[in-house]
Amino acid sequence: MRRIITVSSKLSPRNNSRLGLILATMAIWLIVGSFFGLGNQTFAAEPELEEVVEEAPNAVEKETVEEEQEPDKSDELDQELTRVDDKIRSKLDILDGYRLDDVDEYREEGHKRFKYQDDNHSISVVYNLENERIVRLDSHVPRREPTLAQITTAEAKEKAIDYLKKLYPDLLDQGYLDPEPIINRRIDDERSYNSYYQFEFSRQYNDIPVKGEGITIVINAINGELFSINKDFTDVDRFVPVKDKAIKAEKAMEIFKEQLPLQLVYMNNARNTELDSGKLYFTFFGQVDVDSRGYLNRGYSVDVNEGELVTNFEQIEHENIAETLTQDGRLTDKFLEQYAIELQGETPPDQKEIDEDYTADRGKEFLHYLGIEDVELDRTSIRSIRRPIVERAEAREVYEMTFSHEEIRSLRHLRVKACTESGDIIGFEFRPRGEAQLLELVGDRPERLDLSEISQDLVENMRPKPSQDKKLLDSWNLTVTQDADEPHEHQIVEDPGEHEPGRTFRGAELIRIIDNIPVEASGYHVMLDQATGFLNTLRTADIDRESLQDPEEVNMSKQDAREQLLSELDIEITYAPKTISEEGELVTDVRQIAEEDVKYEMRPVYQLKPYVQQIDRLSSAPYIEAETGEVYRYDGSPFIEEDIFQLVDDDHWAATYLELGLAQGMLPLREGQLHSDADITKEELSVMLAYLISVQDTGYGPDIPEEPYFNNVHKNHPKFDEIQLTADEGIFDKDQDRFPADEKVTREEMAQLIIKTLDLELLMHNDLTFSMDYQDQDEISPELRDYVGLVTGLGIMNGDGQEFSPQEKLSRAEAITILYQLDEELGDMKN
Repeated sequence: MRRIITVSSKLSPRNNSRLGLILATMAIWLIVGSFFGLGNQTFAAEPELEEVVEEAPNAVEKETVEEEQEPDKSDELDQELTRVDDKIRSKLDILDGYRLDDVDEYREEGHKRFKYQDDNHSISVVYNLENERIVRLDSHVPRREPTLAQITTAEAKEKAIDYLKKLYPDLLDQGYLDPEPIINRRIDDERSYNSYYQFEFSRQYNDIPVKGEGITIVINAINGELFSINKDFTDVDRFVPVKDKAIKAEKAMEIFKEQLPLQLVYMNNARNTELDSGKLYFTFFGQVDVDSRGYLNRGYSVDVNEGELVTNFEQIEHENIAETLTQDGRLTDKFLEQYAIELQGETPPDQKEIDEDYTADRGKEFLHYLGIEDVELDRTSIRSIRRPIVERAEAREVYEMTFSHEEIRSLRHLRVKACTESGDIIGFEFRPRGEAQLLELVGDRPERLDLSEISQDLVENMRPKPSQDKKLLDSWNLTVTQDADEPHEHQIVEDPGEHEPGRTFRGAELIRIIDNIPVEASGYHVMLDQATGFLNTLRTADIDRESLQDPEEVNMSKQDAREQLLSELDIEITYAPKTISEEGELVTDVRQIAEEDVKYEMRPVYQLKPYVQQIDRLSSAPYIEAETGEVYRYDGSPFIEEDIFQLVDDDHWAATYLELGLAQGMLPLREGQLHSDADITKEELSVMLAYLISVQDTGYGPDIPEEPYFNNVHKNHPKFDEIQLTADEGIFDKDQDRFPADEKVTREEMAQLIIKTLDLELLMHNDLTFSMDYQDQDEISPELRDYVGLVTGLGIMNGDGQEFSPQEKLSRAEAITILYQLDEELGDMKN
């Protein structure tokens, strides 16, 4: 519906000038709104302007419907729960304005969950009725509008400590909590819609931290509100004291240096890592998977009282390691002969063109192999993926085929993926809508499932066969705690009848082996239905063979790698749970856990730092580059991270924005230093502007062209993505041969770059002019004058109020401040 705005003609020249600015600003807001997904906004003229609104013919007035307010159910509670509700509200000021929506049982006995609701948000609070404590809080907020974090670590920490003192004063007073929290900043992911700071106040016993226990308080980094609380104190009362004859830290470090098991792996450039693809790294034995998560699967510690190296609460069988690994960290021939799976490849006939028809036939052959008959091909599309599907880097496109079943019409997904180059089946997804659909395909349910055996048999005998020979190994065979012949308890489903078909899945990681070395994130990822054993998901990826480092060129031994790692780490004593039986005996066979009533005993162990009290249990294991000895995390970041926030001078005028810029990854360091007042370069500014673009993208991130625009910015350039994105968005000129990475940026150039980032250059071509009142406005370049006028009108850049200083170079502190203030202005406009 078009709205025509007419304004009274009884206006002074000054008012006409102001009206022009207002109308221009309205146009800007509308364009900015369309760019940032704000929808339609209503803008009111200033009081002195008489505004008449004429509706277009046939306009339909929207009816105003008042939503019926849900009743507050506090009055329906019995006296005890009413008291609890009152107590919860007295502790949590964030519940002001919320009504009680429901109270139900929580999964733990003696706990109730109180659900609170306002018009847009919900908050659930779990309360322990016996101990009269809040043990959990979750704030369920709708996906926020994209924005940068605005709350500093110090501000968030102060709020977290305030909540801790209000909710758990006795735990603090009695020394059961470490008052200095471990801090995890989760504000560096541009796709995160809930940026936050996570503070873990560790539980302590006799001044020794208790692994994985304590109170975690999460504060929203956008608005500083409480996001969640989690109290994790087990009821274990059996803390084993540190004995008088316990080993010292020095002895524990000697044990680590002698016994810590490491193995060689090839790194594949998976979606969660920036480590060089094809290079060799040493990592913890058993720390490999296909699903490219980088989670810490295998941790090692030394029992304080016994002086033995243990892992995941289990004893280590050193004979297994000796039979499994050579001195240089490779898998032994004997081990692979016993446990590896050999896939025999089958090259497709030369006369066969690998097109949609050919891969559709192979897709149906694969479904036939699984026992799924009577299918029809609905559609085929071509998809690109990051990693190679066959042993060439350029093989990255797949045919994605969606099938329907002749009799089962309510399937959600039945998809098969095939490589466009080789025709290999490289992916499968099956999502039945209910139990009946799955059972119709499977038939009788098995009495017991060995998921590892099923996975290996499925891949080994798969039809159609892959185009290449491959050697695979089930990751569960890389064990240090038991005989590899014995099935791991995680892979056994003793009673499939306890599981609902199509609901729970588990499977195996069949790792690719090349030159007796596992290839991280390469092989077959298999997920099976725990009720039937039927295939739910299959994914495979390979590695470019030409990129593989020659193991003979690596001179580092396991011992060298071990010493290099431990030279950078320290150790600390902590309490960790050890599985025991009801009789008090240690459980040596983990399969007993499913058969007996088992509880935990807390035992003191020495662990490697920074693993001690890691706030994130999924922290990556170390990866030691076999050529240089550098130690990294799975994602490619340094394993031992310096506290970069100490680089910020608290007295600097831009300290708040400098800290936030570092936390969000917007402000790249120069040779490890901040250099706040140094002139910013165009390369550094590309990082900031790319982040601002990415954080506004509510999808899976903006597309980045793969072909370099500039001959001095190759694909391996550390800032390739940022420079490519800003050039593709038209912020920097992509038609020039070289990117001026080291060129400094003036204040007037910054004004232009901001307008280009906001995609408001349209206003530069509509004969709109923007007035300014700077004493030095004659120094502004004519072609940039309106850019400066527009950022001034938007309140993004204003100089010192008297002068704009257009030719002055912009400092790093000024640049980060401008971008955060821009984000604040956009946030205010949205609100």
